[in-house]
Amino acid sequence: SCMDPPLLTFLSAALGRQCQTGTLIITTEYPLPLTGTIPPLDGDDTMPFGEYELEIVEVLDGDCELLGGVSTAYIHRVVSSLYQPGIDGVGPRSKPVPTLEQICQGLVVEIEEGTLVDTEQFTKVIHNDMMFKGLGVDTLREMNDRANRKVEESGPSSDNDNDDEDDNQATKVTRYMI
Repeated sequence: SCMDPPLLTFLSAALGRQCQTGTLIITTEYPLPLTGTIPPLDGDDTMPFGEYELEIVEVLDGDCELLGGVSTAYIHRVVSSLYQPGIDGVGPRSKPVPTLEQICQGLVVEIEEGTLVDTEQFTKVIHNDMMFKGLGVDTLREMNDRANRKVEESGPSSDNDNDDEDDNQATKVTRYMI
């Protein structure tokens, strides 16, 4: 199964942070860890941290008609959690949105430290964020056109010229996202 112990622990911690006391959670085939400690979140001192607890209310076995055999359902209840209501006292707490300056500063730090090494993953995240925020394919095409014009204006590049290599990387990034 894809639900190995570290993934179950991560899922249990996420539920312990985000679900209100009394919430029922149902898993199949594997129970969640029932207790845990959630460490402070880097970069967000306002995010709650500490202990959470779940309990198993019931375990049900039943026939699995699709695959055959028996399937087990675990019904958990959140006993204690780190849930905090949103600003208006209703609904979930909203995640703070970093400013553009904070985002850029983080990117510069990652580049300087050499930790921003997976440009494909980076561009996937940017692409998904743009789509989620409704910027769409037209915005990506505009970015790609601008990057292409910049490369064309700078003339042909050689593999030894780092500036041209950076321009070509920007073009590759926007082309990948489209």
